[in-house]
Amino acid sequence: GDHRDLHLSIRRQRQMCIRDRLRTALAANVDAVVVSKNRACHLTETVRKVSKGASEIIPFVIVNNIKYLLKNLKTINFNILGCDGTAEKKYYECDYNLPTAIIMGSEGEGIKPNLKKDIDQMIRIPMNVQIESLNVSNACSVILFEARKQRI
Repeated sequence: GDHRDLHLSIRRQRQMCIRDRLRTALAANVDAVVVSKNRACHLTETVRKVSKGASEIIPFVIVNNIKYLLKNLKTINFNILGCDGTAEKKYYECDYNLPTAIIMGSEGEGIKPNLKKDIDQMIRIPMNVQIESLNVSNACSVILFEARKQRI
């Protein structure tokens, strides 16, 4: 990548969800998708097949500890964003031209409190009050394409 690396970190997900996120990440020019070793679906044969080639192009990084990764990214001046429906800041108010890591929590659980301590800004997608949230795949798409829009 360059000085504007964009990384997507995802907590728990199922095979079909990781397929969607890999394809979205590739379409939005994300530099790497990062998942936790113990809490995520990895690149199974099924994921490789249904990702339509995205899994062969975009780096898929498995780390032992997302919290440790965030601490390391901060030492090289990454802006760490976490998506949470209760955040004040809207996703389009961020500067994605900075090196950025976006943390997406799991559906239902969100981002664990101990991980939130290492996030620079919590962001949200404003939406109709009649619905609580988007699924993580859809939220990824919205945020990643805002980052892409700002970078082109």
